[in-house]
Amino acid sequence: MRKTRISKSKTWAFGIAVVLATMCLTQHTAYASGGTISSLIVRVDAVGNSKSGFWEYDAGSTSTTEVLQSFFNKDIFSTDPSNTYLGTITYLVADLIPDPQISLAWAIVAPDFSTTYTVTSGTITFGPLNNPGGNTSAEGGLTDTDGASSGATAVGGYVGNTKSYEASTNLGVFANLVNNLSVTNDSAADSGQYPSSGSTVIPGSVSSMWLQHKVTVTAGDQVTGSSNFLIVPEPGSLLALGTGLVGALGLVARRKRA
Repeated sequence: MRKTRISKSKTWAFGIAVVLATMCLTQHTAYASGGTISSLIVRVDAVGNSKSGFWEYDAGSTSTTEVLQSFFNKDIFSTDPSNTYLGTITYLVADLIPDPQISLAWAIVAPDFSTTYTVTSGTITFGPLNNPGGNTSAEGGLTDTDGASSGATAVGGYVGNTKSYEASTNLGVFANLVNNLSVTNDSAADSGQYPSSGSTVIPGSVSSMWLQHKVTVTAGDQVTGSSNFLIVPEPGSLLALGTGLVGALGLVARRKRA
């Protein structure tokens, strides 16, 4: 299958996004201790044209210290004998902190058919926190890379296919954010934060967390995402650390439109 390549200007923009994302991801505040990060740090599943495949990074063992990993230009192929090309992960930055906090930033270019991508973080488990506070923020981006007259769309996989981001704990879904996107010969983005400031109480005993992006993007186009999910023992003490990360892809989108 044909691979859709991106221009030098877009590649430069990707690089800026990675630098900004990495700077934001490495800023955190310790709130809890004793957490354990799963050996699977991040996984990207791809489904399109009746084919499915995945790319993942497994550290090989669990960790009780921060895991920060960056990846570039990882192709995804179907797992069947056809070895069909299912897209390229242009960049992916994953930061998991046992305090606990998870952050992701990624960009994927689809092949010459519509493809659904599910980007899933590893899981952090920790000693039970009773009625802790939580805060999450996320952004999704879309670029009409191939210039088709039909434009580009990015449709989420949650809440009746209206949202593309989900933050979860062992108690269930904490929040769904990021609306669907549509654009022609340009870039677009949507972002959200829950709650809008500070933190909100998660009723019950929380002992694990993870996050996930799920989005279907049109053929040959680029979809991006960034997110931050933080749990704190006492609501009201949370600083919204994800704001800087979410703003990074917004800057890239503006660069592309310039």
